[in-house]
Amino acid sequence: MTEAGEPYGAAPGRLLRRICEEIEGLDPGAGIAAVREVLDEPSPLLDEFFRQVQDYRDRVFAGVERVRSVRIEDQTVKDRIGDLPISFLGDRARSALPPLPGTKTKPARLVLLSPETAVKQLINHFDLTKRDYRCLPEVIEKGDVLRRDEHNLAFIHDTNDRHAYFAFIKQTRNNEIFLTSFHKIGRRDRDRASRGLTRVPGSTLR
Repeated sequence: MTEAGEPYGAAPGRLLRRICEEIEGLDPGAGIAAVREVLDEPSPLLDEFFRQVQDYRDRVFAGVERVRSVRIEDQTVKDRIGDLPISFLGDRARSALPPLPGTKTKPARLVLLSPETAVKQLINHFDLTKRDYRCLPEVIEKGDVLRRDEHNLAFIHDTNDRHAYFAFIKQTRNNEIFLTSFHKIGRRDRDRASRGLTRVPGSTLR
């Protein structure tokens, strides 16, 4: 996805914006493949994104153990880091989200990880590794789909006999899709984790 002569570190936010624009216009199969290309090794995109997020976390939230939300006030910092393409919505999940009010525009397909959420993740879910984040396309593509409300969905996907992944996404007023939370849960905690959520038709919670 990156062009020769334009490494990630030269203009990360600008490069990520262009990559996101390219991926958004793809069909589901090609979109998922493109996101995997961004995330999979030896691509530097995921590594450099989290390096910069970690630097910000260490400078601003040193010693903080838990946070409810993160807001990066400096727009220059946000632009420099950019939003990371982290997954892609198939037709099943996309159909569970409404068009924007007053329009017939369908929701975006590309799922983004903002630097704010990435910082929050590093603080609250520090046990996750880059390998876990590389599983997100599969979690959202194949996971059971649950609804928190009209504009928020959750996905639960088993990884092995002991653990499952639990991911939340939200649809914004600008019709963008952002990851809001991602963590591991024990297989026995599936039912408890899904309380208060409703199953999307076509998705069976195992």
